[in-house]
Amino acid sequence: MQTSSADTLRTLLTPLSWVYGLGVRARNLGFRRGMLAIRKLSKPVISVGNLTLGGSGKTPCAMHLARTGLKRGMWPVILTRGYRGTAPGTCAVSDGKQILLGPREAGDEAFLMARHLPGVPVIKCPDRYAGGLYAGERFRSDLFILDDGFQHQRLHREVNLVLIDDPARLIQDRLVPTGRLREPLSELRRADEIVITGQDMAQENSVRLADLAGGVPLSTMTYAPDSVVNGGGEVLSVETLRKKKAVVFCGIASPERFRNTLMGLGVDVIEFRAFRDHHEYSDQDLARLQARAREMGAEMVITTEKDLVKISDPEVWALRMTAALSGETLDRIFAAVQQGVS
Repeated sequence: MQTSSADTLRTLLTPLSWVYGLGVRARNLGFRRGMLAIRKLSKPVISVGNLTLGGSGKTPCAMHLARTGLKRGMWPVILTRGYRGTAPGTCAVSDGKQILLGPREAGDEAFLMARHLPGVPVIKCPDRYAGGLYAGERFRSDLFILDDGFQHQRLHREVNLVLIDDPARLIQDRLVPTGRLREPLSELRRADEIVITGQDMAQENSVRLADLAGGVPLSTMTYAPDSVVNGGGEVLSVETLRKKKAVVFCGIASPERFRNTLMGLGVDVIEFRAFRDHHEYSDQDLARLQARAREMGAEMVITTEKDLVKISDPEVWALRMTAALSGETLDRIFAAVQQGVS
């Protein structure tokens, strides 16, 4: 009965997907034919984006690229829309030396990037071109990294990365609202690099993606547990988690993947609670989770680092993940950046 209801709802929503698809195709055609303006900043831009709603590792990838830029002697700046951040207009979440906005004003991901990227200004602005101009006037910068930028075609970029978290699902997916696709799969051809995050890719999916993308290079990004941190800033090794009984919660786009990661580390997940993505945790939420942990004899309460930025309780722990692209992929990306400089 549940499947039948889901199929009925999908059928009812299908005309909306057609209308949405027509609008997206018309907009993309406008950019391709020059009817819609594309503006260029004075310094090169790397865009990190995806083709679907929800998470695919964009924020960890953007942070990895910023750190790589620093190591290669560059002065990167992050440009982000600061999703769900309440601060209006163009503003600095971080000036590279200190954090200037909290997670509520900046948005979860923007604040997380500011916290993890000393030396890298993080600029929040819905219009990333305006954000780039703002950054160029105030900070030393020679590289802009555009977080969640694939659909933000108004800004020229030297490198266009598309991240895919689940190739098999992507190939079978549909346009919103009946599916998760923001754009048709054919738009993968706009990418300069397609990055598969967090899992191996079956050969048949690799061939299908390569066909859809028209020869765009395919690479992978490792996204692995690094450590465990609590709301008070204490850091432990991931080995600490092994055989620990835990109440686990999160408010992210892919909650099951988070639970599976913890179980793979040996965590005994005795209760799991998935909130909506970007959930704002109340004192009552945390009190209920802590009470449940005591009731069930849990040794830890664990969430994601994105969730932890909104929680200061030292009894709540978060799994810290780190992303890494191969040296070959990074060399391709930064070679294109250097071509943009010259």
